[in-house]
Amino acid sequence: MEEDRIRHLEMIQGVINRIASHEPQYKGWYVTLIIAINIFSTPNMIRQKVFLVLVITLCFWIITSYYLYIERSYIKLYEDVRQRKVTDFVINIKHYKTVRNFLKGFLSLSHLIYYLVFIFCLCYFMIN
Repeated sequence: MEEDRIRHLEMIQGVINRIASHEPQYKGWYVTLIIAINIFSTPNMIRQKVFLVLVITLCFWIITSYYLYIERSYIKLYEDVRQRKVTDFVINIKHYKTVRNFLKGFLSLSHLIYYLVFIFCLCYFMIN
């Protein structure tokens, strides 16, 4: 029984590790895309550029928040499996997924700092 539970926990940990590796990739793509927009835009496109950057920032903020939300759901599943005596090898996070948990990920301190600092800096440098 204990071996089964350890294998189940290893399976869940593998999923968590794969999900956790996506967020840095998306943040890297975000920075690359913002730099490309600033390089290829003309000086008379300030309003369009600010709007585009804000839309892209919101999109990437939602995507990375979604991955954080899914990762946290699997962590809750991991904790539940760890505390159980019997394992059934189920990796279903359906009952951990709520709008409230997504909003917690969206408004997490790490995302607020990362994206709001980007928004303020980009808007400041694009306007000046």
